[in-house]
Amino acid sequence: MKSDYSIGSNMSQFIQHINMQGEAITDYTQLHQWSIEHSQRFWLEVWQFCDVIGYKGECVLGEKVPQGRSFDPILDSVWFPDAQINYAENLLSYAFQEPDSIAIYQNDENGNTKSITWQELSDKVSIIQQWLKQNNIGKNDVIASLLPSCIENIISLLAVTSIGAVWCPISPDEIDSLNTPLFLKNVQPKAMICSNGYYDDGKNIDLCKLNQHIANSVMSLTSICQIEHVISPTLPPEFNEKFSDWEAILASYLPRSVKYERVWFNSPLFVTKGTGSTPVTHSVGGTILNHLKEQQLQLGIQPNSICHCIYPPADPRWLWHVSLMANGSSLALFEGNPIFPSSDSFYKLLDTSDTTVTMIDEPFLLKLMSYNNQNPMYGSALSSLKTLLISAQCDQSDLIQQAKILFKSNLQTILTSPDLIVCGSMCFSTPYSGEAFVKYDALGLDIRLTESETQLFLTCHNNFPNQPKEYSELMSQQNINLQDLKEENGWLVAFRPGNA
Repeated sequence: MKSDYSIGSNMSQFIQHINMQGEAITDYTQLHQWSIEHSQRFWLEVWQFCDVIGYKGECVLGEKVPQGRSFDPILDSVWFPDAQINYAENLLSYAFQEPDSIAIYQNDENGNTKSITWQELSDKVSIIQQWLKQNNIGKNDVIASLLPSCIENIISLLAVTSIGAVWCPISPDEIDSLNTPLFLKNVQPKAMICSNGYYDDGKNIDLCKLNQHIANSVMSLTSICQIEHVISPTLPPEFNEKFSDWEAILASYLPRSVKYERVWFNSPLFVTKGTGSTPVTHSVGGTILNHLKEQQLQLGIQPNSICHCIYPPADPRWLWHVSLMANGSSLALFEGNPIFPSSDSFYKLLDTSDTTVTMIDEPFLLKLMSYNNQNPMYGSALSSLKTLLISAQCDQSDLIQQAKILFKSNLQTILTSPDLIVCGSMCFSTPYSGEAFVKYDALGLDIRLTESETQLFLTCHNNFPNQPKEYSELMSQQNINLQDLKEENGWLVAFRPGNA
């Protein structure tokens, strides 16, 4: 089966680039197989083709010495061991080309709208970066973020990663007095950036007391910044002495050129919450390479695209969405429930921002459809919307048809598998136009489906750059014998109940 990618698409250009070096690839299946059989060359070509900013070094794949066990090529291979790279440097590179263009659009439940240009974004990143440095925060220090999906979140993320520090997001609706301090004690953050509240179904949720409790419980915290985002409650005097105010910080420094501290390719970038309070660490280089591979090659994202997602800030899919900025894309954010009190807010955001790509999941699509039946909206009138990504538990061709009815028939609708989020990847389907339902694997990953009596296993049979640091620990938590799994099935990526 040959793909129907246009000659000018990123994928076709990449295939032509590979073929100019002596290959004879004609379709996606062949490209996927080649990316597995020549994995070192593939990831090197991704670095060059996607214009990754950084020093890649001379070695593509090295080895580390295992502790307490024999060498394993899956767990003990080290990608680009000499490379140095910075996440924020790649995401803010477009600011030099279009400084006055909008970088981020933001709407919320109350109908408030705002935006920020690439230049304004860079200026505020510079200011927060200066505040971080003044508080002796630098490479490999962990910074906890308890922010909603807002512009300040992106500013903070870029400032933190620009100095080589590690971003640890927790979504506001997941903050509690027990599990949040427990998780943060495991990752030992040096600073915390939080909000005094957030929107949820028409209510303003106050987080001030929880923020104070966390600050008093996590002893590693030395610097805390709170954004007066939603409400301004009366606080005890001692509270303000321990917290820096976001607006005060912005007024205390002058914007400068953002200084980027490049770190080793395999240095930590994000720490997200895994099973229980177990942290999952994603590397800088692996994240950049994998995200750009999926976005530029597999989705064909172009500069000046405008992208939206419904996921909370601690979800790896939200971080994947942020990485779209490295392609010259703008982000469309919504704080709160985008279908409260109706779906009008969701459609308004997509319409006013001219969103071209939106990421939703199956439950959200079903809710949209129920609203649409009660009060038909203008989903079909969203002229700029080109691509819809739907995260679903399994391939369901009817979802694609329902989405096309809800939006428009010529919308490129692609199902993604949520199972691979644990490794920072997304497994896409329907890459071929005219084919209602064709599954294809992530380039560079040898992923296979293994079925037992009670479970379906997604297993990966090769090493890949975005493999989390805790990969073996994640597998151990599922009570699976690693040696048996390696010999029989490859390395576990994720699993779910059978018959899915």
